[in-house]
Amino acid sequence: MSKLYVGAARRTIDPTPDMYPMPTRFNIADAYYDSCFCRVIAVGNGEEKLLFVVLELSDYPTVENLIPQLSEATGVKKENILITFTHNHTSPCDESNNHPGRPPETEEQLARREKFKTIELEAALSAAKEAVETMRPARMGYGTVDSFVNVNRDYQSSYGYWIEAPNYAGFSDKTLACLKFEDEEGKLIAALLNHGTHSTCAFLQKDADHKTKTSGNFSGVATKFAEKHFGGDAVIAWTAGAAGNQNPIMSHGLLYEYPDGYVSEVSYPDGVGFMQMEYVGRRHGADAVRCIDSIVCDVDDLSLSHASTMALLPAQKRVPGVQGVIRMGGHGLRDEAEIPYGKVPPLPDFSKVTVPDPEHPVKMYIHLVKLGDVALIMTNGEMYAELGAAIKKASPMEKTVVVTYSTEKSTSYILDRSSKHHRVFQSFSATIPGSADDIILDAVQKLFREN
Repeated sequence: MSKLYVGAARRTIDPTPDMYPMPTRFNIADAYYDSCFCRVIAVGNGEEKLLFVVLELSDYPTVENLIPQLSEATGVKKENILITFTHNHTSPCDESNNHPGRPPETEEQLARREKFKTIELEAALSAAKEAVETMRPARMGYGTVDSFVNVNRDYQSSYGYWIEAPNYAGFSDKTLACLKFEDEEGKLIAALLNHGTHSTCAFLQKDADHKTKTSGNFSGVATKFAEKHFGGDAVIAWTAGAAGNQNPIMSHGLLYEYPDGYVSEVSYPDGVGFMQMEYVGRRHGADAVRCIDSIVCDVDDLSLSHASTMALLPAQKRVPGVQGVIRMGGHGLRDEAEIPYGKVPPLPDFSKVTVPDPEHPVKMYIHLVKLGDVALIMTNGEMYAELGAAIKKASPMEKTVVVTYSTEKSTSYILDRSSKHHRVFQSFSATIPGSADDIILDAVQKLFREN
């Protein structure tokens, strides 16, 4: 083991004012609400150096050769640069939106996406260089608290629809984990947070001025809250745990059920979604402060290692022309002319919606990062919370954190074995529900054995 050195920096990744209306992954944003950030934490011990790059984006950035460019700018080996994104549903987006049923994007919108790639790249390079250049002797500590801002979102209505709604009886991991880094004078340099929930507050909602807006979402509100509390140049980066079936306690709409079993998603009045985002984010930020304050940094000599593997998961594909994704019964208040009482549409035959696709297994990349006695399992799979908990339980290291939305573009949702019969929209993703538990756990345990 060798002396620990840490540096950190952050940069905004906001569109310029002339880029609005700005495309997002899910719609078009009319205006700016608050900043999205790229945060970088550099950790080294004189022998190895790791770079954690955390972007408040909906998906992995499509900037060409991002990791090689970061490596050239910082001197950090390409294999030791770990990129993760918060899966922020209110962020700008650099990837063309090709969702079915949506009109093709205009040349102007595509040009804005290309310009946003430049903003992402310049921010990442600048923050990474500063993080490396400001590395100084440091101490590390680890701790956890419970943060009750998430809830299971797989809910079966009285009629039988599997819908996205709070399921208070469903499994949910409330653990907010934190790696804390301070300098030799006790000043906070950085903290790396992890919590299992989707950053979906205010998703597809409008603010009080009736405009959709780009934002760092509740996780961005939380990190800014903590950074302001600690002051100075402290960098607080948030990462998502296993959150495939986890939403914030206040997310992006309500589900109204009707006496004959129909169910419909009803949006909040304009402005309410952003108020809820502030509420959840500030509450989570206060939990982050409480966690960081509770940690004693007593490790200043640290071993560092990084290894990776790829697991092939059993795949499925949709049968063309077969209806199957029952996300909600409808949108908006029920239209009695369209669906009168007693005329609820029949559920489809779910067994005919997908078929196995053995020729195209889902590629799941798994990284094991060891920082002393703390292990980070980083993967691109949208795993259910039950799988994240199983990984932590199976780990030979007591202090294990599961980080999703990392290393590569996100793969499909991965339902664990106990959830395989949930006919939520996630179950029609590329991975066969309930098929991957043993494959993932075997791959993780092999990484530990061999590294």
